[in-house]
Amino acid sequence: MAKAWRGFRRVARWRNLGVAAALLMAAILVWSTLTTNGRTTVKSLLFLPNLIPDFPVRPINWVTRTPDRIEVTFSDGVTTWSGDLYLPATAAPHPGIIVALGVTPAGRDDRRVKRLGDGLARMGVVTLIPYSQSLIEKRVTPGDIDFLVEAYRFLAARPEVDPARVGYLGVCVGSSLSLLAAQDPRIAGRVNFVNWFGGYYRLDELIASVVSQSYEREGRVIAWKPDRLTEEVVRLRLFDLVDAPEERALLRRDVIDGQRLTEMERAGLSPDAAAVLRVFQAESLDQARALIGRLPPEAQELFRTLSPATNMDRIQARLFLMDDTGDRLIPYVQTRELADDLEGRYQRHSTFSIFSHVDLDGLANPVRSVPELWSLFLHLRQLFVTIR
Repeated sequence: MAKAWRGFRRVARWRNLGVAAALLMAAILVWSTLTTNGRTTVKSLLFLPNLIPDFPVRPINWVTRTPDRIEVTFSDGVTTWSGDLYLPATAAPHPGIIVALGVTPAGRDDRRVKRLGDGLARMGVVTLIPYSQSLIEKRVTPGDIDFLVEAYRFLAARPEVDPARVGYLGVCVGSSLSLLAAQDPRIAGRVNFVNWFGGYYRLDELIASVVSQSYEREGRVIAWKPDRLTEEVVRLRLFDLVDAPEERALLRRDVIDGQRLTEMERAGLSPDAAAVLRVFQAESLDQARALIGRLPPEAQELFRTLSPATNMDRIQARLFLMDDTGDRLIPYVQTRELADDLEGRYQRHSTFSIFSHVDLDGLANPVRSVPELWSLFLHLRQLFVTIR
């Protein structure tokens, strides 16, 4: 009798556990399908494969309809830019994102760019991926701030978009330009959010890191090998400080081709060209900083204009920060300095080591990648929940 009773109690316990598990699963199902945050959480998880190179399936395609992709143009009355607009196949109004790619060889037909735009639209976000000719030519100019300001105005005015929920998703230099656009008095009070990934915070410090091949963190100077693309962008930015084409040609010959100028050629350089050449000859981070500080006042003003650090007091947008400790395009410490200056006034700061700046190339090692993919999922979920 006692043995039968114990057996009955065991069955009852398992039955109760089964009922509890079923109720929990039912609650999760209801939460994930009937609540906005639940749906966003599930879709954020399904969105992740769109960021993984060569991933064979895209689960978000199974539960969403194909968005429209249309080519658009927008203008400030002087310059006209083009872009691709991805429109969700669901009822408007939607939040809007301007994807600022920065200086990148990836064009509008690059599969990674198309997957990103398509995936964001399937998340229910009207997505604009605009293109700047100067950035395509690897030149970063103050006009690129206007470019992203006008991109914001264009997107916020679309009938499919809720203008109160429009912001930027920036990558590399695109992050810096996005933050500069969000500081611009023309739109500063209206930009809802900026997701920053691996941008530069101070342009003069980025230049110093590139020419010295090092950066500083917590008082320590750390060796760093910049990517060739970053070296090229910095060279063009410094060469453009010199007005005379023949002097720019001499600088290119010395710095890029390795054909050192003769004493007579160096003596014939203008003060501006000579100052730029000395920057490239810096042998340490401190020396590079000092030589950059001796460039003409016009150069100093340009660096301030193109540095988000200059006007952080104007920022009203909600900020989401991402960096990668192995970034060879821009030292991750630039993002850390931004985070330090914000003193916690940001929505989330996520650090990774699996990005090759844009691609999730570190996925070859599952032990290493799974925790970071979880961190990426949490970051994206918070971003999407915030802008819904």
